[in-house]
Amino acid sequence: MKISNASFPIGFLGIAIINTFFTQWIVYYHAETGIESGTWIGVGTVLSMGYILQGIWSPFVGHWIDHIKMTRKTIILLTVIPFAGLFYYLFQIESFYLSALCMVLFNLIFVLIVQPYMSMLPIIEPVKDKRVILAVVGALLAIFGSVIALSSGPLIIEKYGFDGIGIGGGVVLLLAIGLPVLGISLPAKKDIRDSSDFFRDFIHYCMKVRSKPKVIMFLLGNGLTFVVVTTITIITPFVAVGVLGKEPSYTFTLNVSLSVGMLCSTVFLFIFAKRLNMLKTQGYLAMVCASALLALCIAMILLPNGEHLELVWIVVYGLLGAVVLGALVCPSLVLSGFGDEDSGGNEGLLFGLNGLGVNFGNALASQIVALFLFSSFDFDARSQVQYSIVFACVMSAMSALLLYKAARLSENTL
Repeated sequence: MKISNASFPIGFLGIAIINTFFTQWIVYYHAETGIESGTWIGVGTVLSMGYILQGIWSPFVGHWIDHIKMTRKTIILLTVIPFAGLFYYLFQIESFYLSALCMVLFNLIFVLIVQPYMSMLPIIEPVKDKRVILAVVGALLAIFGSVIALSSGPLIIEKYGFDGIGIGGGVVLLLAIGLPVLGISLPAKKDIRDSSDFFRDFIHYCMKVRSKPKVIMFLLGNGLTFVVVTTITIITPFVAVGVLGKEPSYTFTLNVSLSVGMLCSTVFLFIFAKRLNMLKTQGYLAMVCASALLALCIAMILLPNGEHLELVWIVVYGLLGAVVLGALVCPSLVLSGFGDEDSGGNEGLLFGLNGLGVNFGNALASQIVALFLFSSFDFDARSQVQYSIVFACVMSAMSALLLYKAARLSENTL
């Protein structure tokens, strides 16, 4: 492993902070500020459209990166500065229509950072054992980034308002993504393909993936995992305020519990990472999540509001940290293994296809949860959150089944 590439995992920290800030607070920003013409269900629809466009855009960006002479490093550096400005502006807008446009731009431009960054892993480190080390360290930093964002977000909002979220996110983009990329050494591209072959190669590789059931099942299962992660992230402020009757800052307590669960799971994963089948591991974690959500639904029916229900939420959020961990650490290793089987050269497209599934999952979660939280039906806050939890439980069980089947079809331990 080159010393110059030791900065690679730091980018996971920045990506996790930005993604968590955006996902957890953009809907709440619209609800809290009452932007003109911005109905709550409208925000959910805009988020869903943005995620869908991001998903469609991801494999094309990944394939484009594989084709062009410009390195992934250069693409990220050219994108990160204007993206930092856009992130800050997202939390300043007073027009719903302009906000809708900027949210869609956020999703599209974020791809130009995330896709080249994630697909660098098999390029900068071809040795599997060393790649696992980079991925696990990256996952640890991603968890740390999520902990920072989840715990600091409510406190920033309380003290500095949404200005603090915008400024903090912009600084993170520059320091935790831009600077680490400068230290990465990428080999020169050996095979620059004829641009006229772009769509032909794209279709050819997609058809190749279609003939591999284990890859298809993983992409679907991982996409459903992110349905669950996004659902939990969005509803957390509403759990604190609408279900438990606390101040928005109580989101901090739930987020800390989630973070502790992630960190505890990481200890196990770090010790046994080289021995584990990552597909099965992610599937088992999804099943833990489904079981925890089912228990939470039962508790919400049987227990009245009070300290006992509050304790149940805290414990369950700790267990939910497991599936968030799986979503952070497992996919990059699984995808790198799939890429090795194809002898490399299509890392960007493969990670882009995964981005397609992840973002369609984000879109589904945003739309369904927005319908539950802000529908015109006469739901109370407890019912709104409970329906969201049931939805996440079903998605998590389906994810576990698909990931486990993908692992059974896989001949190699990834």
